[in-house]
Amino acid sequence: MKEGYFFDSKYFVEWNRELKRWDYIENEEVMPESTETLYKYLSWNENTISSLLGNYLWLTNPVHFNDPFDCNRNMIFNYEFSEEERLKKKNYFDDIGILSFTENRCCPLMWAHYTSNYNGIVLKFRAKEFTNLDNGNQFEKIKLRKVIYPEQFKPFPLGYAFSKELMLFSKIKSWSYEKEWRLVANLKKPDNRYLRFDPHSLEEIYIGHNLFENLNSNAIQILTQIRDTYYPKTKLTRIFPDNKAFGKIVFRDWDKELNK
Repeated sequence: MKEGYFFDSKYFVEWNRELKRWDYIENEEVMPESTETLYKYLSWNENTISSLLGNYLWLTNPVHFNDPFDCNRNMIFNYEFSEEERLKKKNYFDDIGILSFTENRCCPLMWAHYTSNYNGIVLKFRAKEFTNLDNGNQFEKIKLRKVIYPEQFKPFPLGYAFSKELMLFSKIKSWSYEKEWRLVANLKKPDNRYLRFDPHSLEEIYIGHNLFENLNSNAIQILTQIRDTYYPKTKLTRIFPDNKAFGKIVFRDWDKELNK
């Protein structure tokens, strides 16, 4: 008999006796703990410019997510609330920082929501940058894992070693189109939420077509200069709807267009 917890008909958390760890099972297959490429959607604003200039990404307190059910302590039906936790929103965590990625570079809904209607960018990273982090001075623990989207969401008990982790890596099925990978960090200091990355791990930047309405716009000049100065090996690619085929996205090498 399997040792673990059936989350629903699709997901099972199983104790791996050989490796002495909990494995997440999806449709009877062990979910991968790594991937080759991760994408990060960003609106074009001062925060994004600062992030690129400082080669860092921001670890968000879940209370600021657009889904109030995300990382909600009520997922655990017998959660033992402290007096302080009772006074705050159920997804407020001083000591947790979360960074959301996706497998999908070209999701129309995400381009609309997270880049302010193609007025932003998508960063393409080598995923191994975030699987071998050594930030012991900043984090108690840090983990990258694929998010699960149960068919029928039901609260689960606190008693398992994985319960709190499962709370941070589960979302309702409506969000499954995002195909999210999530990096969760246990922070040593609540205000230290900057996660530095190696500039060489940023392989490509996809630029939404609405940033190109004016080819001499400040956004394009700033982005090009940042790339040339800090990320000289990073490819710039602009994306836009195909004029001939409905629903198709066209990718064009920005450097080749500049050099025409």
